[in-house]
Amino acid sequence: MINSDEMNDLVNKYVDFCADAGQIDQRLYSQYDVKRGLRDSNGKGVLTGLTEISDVNGFRIENGERIPIDGELYYQGYSVRDLVRGFHDTKHGFEETTFLLLFGELPTEEQLQEFMHVIGQLRPLPENFNRDVIMKAPSRNIMNVLQRCVLTLYSYDENPDSIEVRHILEQSLSLIARFPVIARIRSIPSWRPRFWTFVWCCMRSMVVVTTLHLPPMLLPPRERTPTPRWLHLSAP
Repeated sequence: MINSDEMNDLVNKYVDFCADAGQIDQRLYSQYDVKRGLRDSNGKGVLTGLTEISDVNGFRIENGERIPIDGELYYQGYSVRDLVRGFHDTKHGFEETTFLLLFGELPTEEQLQEFMHVIGQLRPLPENFNRDVIMKAPSRNIMNVLQRCVLTLYSYDENPDSIEVRHILEQSLSLIARFPVIARIRSIPSWRPRFWTFVWCCMRSMVVVTTLHLPPMLLPPRERTPTPRWLHLSAP
């Protein structure tokens, strides 16, 4: 059995092997017109597809020259800045933006209420999922938590590989509904399981009524603060 120093030396040697084996003649990129990532050899973006869902603009053309600008993001033709300003006095920006991305238009009041009802129905996680998947192996990285949960939810889908539009939409709506719940449960200390009931009641009808910071009486003494801080989860 090799010791840790010998293991470290071997790994370093293998790193050198990889570097030598993975070298490619740079001239071949020009010879075969290979695109590096999503840019050509001059650093210009290449066209890879067409979509109406979103658009990112990082420059403007003046006198035939590309002038860098602050990034502009559009959802279905709407500027994200305008969407954020429009949601300033509403508590349903998350749901409205989701509807816009999925269906191409901002919802009417009736459509929004229907959509929120659908999302609320899809929000529950499978039995013991929060305990067995989220709480037993906590992670500081929220993206890692979401990734693990999505992979595990695959096992709960009766036909996970179906590519029918209806099934894909159902999968998408289910994940959209559950992501805020997963993110919230992740932040609940494992020693306070009874607090899950409170969180679930808050999250049942809409995303925004829950908190991202626990009230002081639910925190260990060393983590208590004089006053609780409350934040909306649905802020775009």
